[in-house]
Amino acid sequence: MSDQKSVSRTLWVMRLLKHNLHKPIDVIASRAGISVRTAYRTIDTLNNQGFKVTRRYGTVYTMEEDGITPIKTKDKNEQMKPESGVILQRPCQDLKKARDTYEVLEQLQYEHKLDDSNYLRHTVANVTLMQNAVQRSRKVQVTYDSNMWNKRQQRIVEPYTFFFFFNFVWCYDCQKHKNIPLRISRMGDVKILDDKWEYGHKHRKQIVDAFGCWGHYTKPVKLRMTMRARNLMMEAHPISIRTIKEDPDYPDGERWILETGVCDYSGITRYILGMLDEVEILEGEGLKEYISEWRDKIMAVEL
Repeated sequence: MSDQKSVSRTLWVMRLLKHNLHKPIDVIASRAGISVRTAYRTIDTLNNQGFKVTRRYGTVYTMEEDGITPIKTKDKNEQMKPESGVILQRPCQDLKKARDTYEVLEQLQYEHKLDDSNYLRHTVANVTLMQNAVQRSRKVQVTYDSNMWNKRQQRIVEPYTFFFFFNFVWCYDCQKHKNIPLRISRMGDVKILDDKWEYGHKHRKQIVDAFGCWGHYTKPVKLRMTMRARNLMMEAHPISIRTIKEDPDYPDGERWILETGVCDYSGITRYILGMLDEVEILEGEGLKEYISEWRDKIMAVEL
């Protein structure tokens, strides 16, 4: 009788581990009716018997459908999967340049720097849901914290393509009737609807600049920054990494040059206003005028 229970629980653990994306070991153990320690022993037993169980990140383990994971060489043209490519804006900025997020998460977990596992599971689950909707051409109901409207909204959208390592997804807003990029980290609940795309012929990608603004064209800007200003920009706006280079006129990295295009001055202005003493605008008369107007508004409020 005891052997039957053991076999039954082992099979139940195997079922829970198949294609597991974000259930940690304590959840696996709870659903199988065993202790966490027994769950770990079961994983060891499965591996010893030839079933390949691998750790994705933290205490999240997974096993492929047939129970055995074949060894595959990476194809440089192979598309990155959403669950292995998503780069999280929270809880750690160190993930910005990661090629494999889960490898970085394992390191952070080991160093006790990752303490937001609920956010992690939620974000990865939402990426998976949105990817599923894209593949099935389905509409999605999403709760979203909107910067534009400064409040939480529930939207009906048609997601159609991801960009910047699954941090963003281009969607057609069915109520506002326009294409918008949504940031995964600002999504609350995501629900795939039965309705198929209605506005597929209107799906259009636009340019998204390093500061999260989008449009059909960009305006050139060029900044000279201190090293601290450069570091803060790359941490807060990681896309800018591609357009920042060391200023050859200053040794030892004392000054850096950002030369890029922006779709709107509002995004880069929010950054510059906090670093006025450490940022010099070399090119961009329109940006100078925009900042001057903002500075006048701030002074008027203080008076």
